[in-house]
Amino acid sequence: MSWTPFSIGEIAQIHESYGRCLDAVPDLYGDFYDRLMASDPDIPQLFQNTDLQKQKQRLKHGILGLILYAEGHKFGPAAVENLGVMHDRHHANVAPRLYDIWIDTFLDLVAQADTRMTEELMILWQRVLRHGTREMARKF
Repeated sequence: MSWTPFSIGEIAQIHESYGRCLDAVPDLYGDFYDRLMASDPDIPQLFQNTDLQKQKQRLKHGILGLILYAEGHKFGPAAVENLGVMHDRHHANVAPRLYDIWIDTFLDLVAQADTRMTEELMILWQRVLRHGTREMARKF
């Protein structure tokens, strides 16, 4: 395990919340992309030639990668590095400003799906996701 600003208990809360979301929303990733596409006019063009079924799998792996990074897991840094490269200006060309929209969209869905959501848990989710997306943005 590498250094992390998050406690074991905090990471456990994120894993539990994510599990509740997956249980509550059968097509969590599809719902997310429906919301994301409607959130900003620049976003749909980023997915013009994208197989959304494959993209949903990438999203699943990406979220887990961000959680692993926050957890201090040995695979976390490589996961975030790969996400950063996949989204940089030479690949998917996702401007870092869109990361906040991505986070807000995902957290809106999490807030609705997790029946045990609290203000503290929402803040923790924000911290976990921003911890990784800040690193991703450095690759742009």
